[in-house]
Amino acid sequence: CLNFRRYTQWRPSTPRSLLVMNSPERPAEPAEHRLSVSPRTAVAGFIAMGLGIVIAALSLMLFWHIRELPSPSLPSHIQSILLLLGITLSLFVAATTVVAIRARQFARRRNQVETALRRQNEYLNSLHDTALALVNRLELDTLLDSILTRAGVLAGTPHGYIDLVLPEHSVMEQKVGRGAFSEFVGYRVRPGEGLSGKVWQTGQPLAINDYQTWPDHLPAVAAVIHAIVGVPLKSGGQTIGVIGLGHTEPGRRFGPEQIEILSRFAEMASPALDNARLYTAAQDELVERKQAGELRNAIYRIAQAASQAGGLDELFHAVHKIIKTIMPADNFYIAVYDEKNDLLSFPYFVDEIDTPSPPQKPGKGLTEYVLRTAKPVLCTPEVQKELERSGEAAPVGVPSPVWLGVPLIVEKKAIGVMAVQHYSDPNAYNENDLWVL
Repeated sequence: CLNFRRYTQWRPSTPRSLLVMNSPERPAEPAEHRLSVSPRTAVAGFIAMGLGIVIAALSLMLFWHIRELPSPSLPSHIQSILLLLGITLSLFVAATTVVAIRARQFARRRNQVETALRRQNEYLNSLHDTALALVNRLELDTLLDSILTRAGVLAGTPHGYIDLVLPEHSVMEQKVGRGAFSEFVGYRVRPGEGLSGKVWQTGQPLAINDYQTWPDHLPAVAAVIHAIVGVPLKSGGQTIGVIGLGHTEPGRRFGPEQIEILSRFAEMASPALDNARLYTAAQDELVERKQAGELRNAIYRIAQAASQAGGLDELFHAVHKIIKTIMPADNFYIAVYDEKNDLLSFPYFVDEIDTPSPPQKPGKGLTEYVLRTAKPVLCTPEVQKELERSGEAAPVGVPSPVWLGVPLIVEKKAIGVMAVQHYSDPNAYNENDLWVL
């Protein structure tokens, strides 16, 4: 019991539940890990030691009294035996008290160690179950949501987010958020900016338990978060993302044990994230290959139609039919410019809402803008506003949330425009569709 503390230590780099035996160096023990004797045990100890002292004093007084008698009634060897018995009794009481106190300390420490080890085993089992659950998730969005949910359970908070480094490696973007962080999805930071930027820059976990007074805090986040922690997600030694968790309640903190657990969780989640990213990349490549195959087939069919069509009307109809197989094209038209007469006509026009205009002088519409610049345009509401602000184009016809137009070029000169538009889905077309058309 007396030497138990000498052969054990708390290792700072691990949770306090892990003991390292026979360590040559023993760092200072944190105050919360030190054991103290309860008041009841201390009082009992003092009483027992007091009794031992009283017994020893009485033994000495009795021995001295017997020696002072004119004619000792007991032989000297009996007197010595009585004295030794008194001293032995007093030492026994004192030693028993010390052993009892140390035994109580040992029992309390053992209970603490067993409790901590049990808690550690629960955490490890949870991490193991989490790792098995994450490995089978290949859809990136689903995986990120699952990682954030389980991290929140481990940290005891519903507020969290995951940032991922974008392919250009210059910024990190929040991909998913929960609780107070849900409104920041899509928010981007650079290396060294905010908590995620610091974790990305250093590759080390970081906890700020008074985020609102932290010099590098982000004002929008500081308005709702009091304590925050971030741990890196790594791949091949490089930080590819950050798991962030926060507390909105004043006084709640993230301790070393929670940071350690979250760091281990991030290490287990990183391979699953790698798998999901590879799976997503493979799926994108398959989609690109499929689109490339569809494009080659469409080009071949258009070339075939051009050689077999009996006229432009038949050719335009065949082109429209083929384009509908590779993108939404329920609203499709072809405009042709007659340079000699300076007239813009619409020989082929199919639309769910709008009607074709008669041949007319070129105006300020999107069709005329493409014809004038000889450049393809994917016109979103933002692009439309910018073109109107600069005076390059003005709204014509029934407005739509997305419009895509490309020039028809012969001998390096734009002679017309081919366009599609969608009245309900603003995400119907993207840059890839622009390139395909």
